[in-house]
Amino acid sequence: MPPLRLRFCINLQDSLSHPLLVHYGPLFHRWLPNGEHDALVLDTGNLNSELKVWFEQRGFFELDKNGYPKNNLIKYQYNRAEVDHAIIPHQAVLEAGPLYGMLTLYDCSGVEINAVSNNLIDNDSYKRLGKRIVKELLQPSINNLLSVLRTLFGQYWLPLLEDWDSRKISLGSYCNTIHLEWSFDGINWRQFTPTQLGCCVSITVEQPGPQIYCEYLTEKDWKELPKVLQERSKPSIAADLLASAHNHADQRKYKYAFIEAVSAFNVALSEFINIRLKKDKELKDKLESFRNLPEDIKLITISTYFPNISPIEIKDAISAIKLRNEIIHEGKNASNLDIPKLYQLMKIISYLIFACGFKHPHYSHGNELRSLEDWENCK
Repeated sequence: MPPLRLRFCINLQDSLSHPLLVHYGPLFHRWLPNGEHDALVLDTGNLNSELKVWFEQRGFFELDKNGYPKNNLIKYQYNRAEVDHAIIPHQAVLEAGPLYGMLTLYDCSGVEINAVSNNLIDNDSYKRLGKRIVKELLQPSINNLLSVLRTLFGQYWLPLLEDWDSRKISLGSYCNTIHLEWSFDGINWRQFTPTQLGCCVSITVEQPGPQIYCEYLTEKDWKELPKVLQERSKPSIAADLLASAHNHADQRKYKYAFIEAVSAFNVALSEFINIRLKKDKELKDKLESFRNLPEDIKLITISTYFPNISPIEIKDAISAIKLRNEIIHEGKNASNLDIPKLYQLMKIISYLIFACGFKHPHYSHGNELRSLEDWENCK
């Protein structure tokens, strides 16, 4: 069977910075990788595949009104390849843009080759091949590279390649977002489409109904804000950590969410004790042995202070702490199935900080219109 070649392009644009200062991928100093000539070969863990990735030299000179370069600096732009190679070693910072790559498979079966070459969308063999490519060969290797760039080399703004979740997006649409194309000869390319494009029908099943919209600010919340602000008159580090945990959970960076949440619990507990004991050093010193207890024991103890927290919720929160420890010490992964336990822990943390419940709206959401009666019945 001929090897199956798959090429892709992954957008690494920073979505965190100011709109006027956006990074289009990693930043280099006085050098830019020059396409496939400087490609890296990534380990996929599969001897029957080869994965290469690279960055293209893209950009142009911005001209003034007289048609002369404004400052002789190369400015990144995806659709322009007008980079002056003589300038590169003089320029302090250069943007590399999206990550390009080529995955070559040498072990595709005849059935898989037939499904791809005949574009048998939604065919079982085509879908199995697509899942293997995305989940086993591309995501782990590429995210390992991006993680190293984000941490060891400090390029923290680089987004990781998002995991494919069949409840959020179809496999065909996911492949489309990374511009995945296939070829046998490396000359003629066609779109790799194992399933229909578009979001999966199951997205509507996953949504917990219209109650999810109640997680956004309501009139009641707005009117209670003055009371909350009065109770918490100065910034809380624990609150910032709690918000960070929610952010990670919402972005499906689950392991970071669990790590931040347990950190938030420890800080919130210290703040809670300090506020109630104020400056009484004698009483604080007597609690030193309590501070040294395991986190699950401290959680059980402090949770009894709040009548709204049930034993079941306490057990779920303890499970979240246990999972966090397994993530740290054993390298275990967390998934969206673990999120209910995470939110139970976050609920307890919110009681420590604000003496009220915790909301977790989603950054990405749908929308809809309902009658007033319907909305009331949804509560």
